[in-house]
Amino acid sequence: MESKNQAVCIVDMDGTLLRNDFFVESVAIQLLRNPFKVFRILLKKNGLLQLKLNLLKKREINYPLDDLLNSSVVSFLKDRRAEYSKIHVVTASPEEFAKQLLAPYSSFIDEVTGSIDTNLKGVKKLAFIKSVYSQPFDYLGDSKADNIIFAAARQGYLVKGEKINKCKA
Repeated sequence: MESKNQAVCIVDMDGTLLRNDFFVESVAIQLLRNPFKVFRILLKKNGLLQLKLNLLKKREINYPLDDLLNSSVVSFLKDRRAEYSKIHVVTASPEEFAKQLLAPYSSFIDEVTGSIDTNLKGVKKLAFIKSVYSQPFDYLGDSKADNIIFAAARQGYLVKGEKINKCKA
């Protein structure tokens, strides 16, 4: 039962919950295969989001995802599960890709939201979080784009490799 006063935990996917970044990997692969395709897509309206949707909708993962999970983040989430009304992964990766990828982890992830029409990164991710949740939230992230979210969070956690550090008191 979700309590309005209990905080939610928002978790970034690439570079936080997962140690890798599927978009960066996919761009590198595509640049090796056909560099002009990447640049053509980027020149269009919503180029970056369109590039993510294009590259990741066809991406097949041919290795165990468990090997990519950041064990420190997984332990953090499982150890603090009772403190949160919900654990919600919010990612700039395409929603369909993220939901399919993270479906096996529903034992500790309640919800997954990814980019559809808006690239959920930085300010746009924060706007999404505020539009969905009225209660306080904690945030786990890994990049400079997350600084605005850390500032708005009840508690921010900066993830660098296997280390998780509080970044706001």
